[in-house]
Amino acid sequence: MAELDDLMKEWSEDSKVDETKLSEEILKTANLHSKYINIMTNHRLKSRSLAVKYDREKIFKIEYYMGKHNTDEKLLESRGLEPMRDRITKSGIQNYLDADQELIDIMLKKVIEDEIVSYCEEVIKALQNRSYAISAAIKWNIFTGGG
Repeated sequence: MAELDDLMKEWSEDSKVDETKLSEEILKTANLHSKYINIMTNHRLKSRSLAVKYDREKIFKIEYYMGKHNTDEKLLESRGLEPMRDRITKSGIQNYLDADQELIDIMLKKVIEDEIVSYCEEVIKALQNRSYAISAAIKWNIFTGGG
């Protein structure tokens, strides 16, 4: 979550426009656009990676809760798990999956990555509006300055 907070603070600083240097601000917009596209792309990739990790872990957990890994002591030990003593019905597995802390942790990380991507998308939209607003301000200054 700190990463999202840091990004929000960073945008708060980046979004400031120095009205005395509008021509420089127009040029700065392209750099900011590139910066936030890069951040968005990196976090989108992290989100997709977490989605794959979640899917793989979910399959493992389904098999684990069905007792399919009970005989593989090395695997269970490497994951810090005990053999399943009770057989869980297929209809009951979803409850276990929903409460599984490892799956929850992966999903929470993915949600944060998705929020960062969404935030960057909104920043990029704002940057597009910023370019228009700065151009309009420059034209207004030329018009009111006599031209």
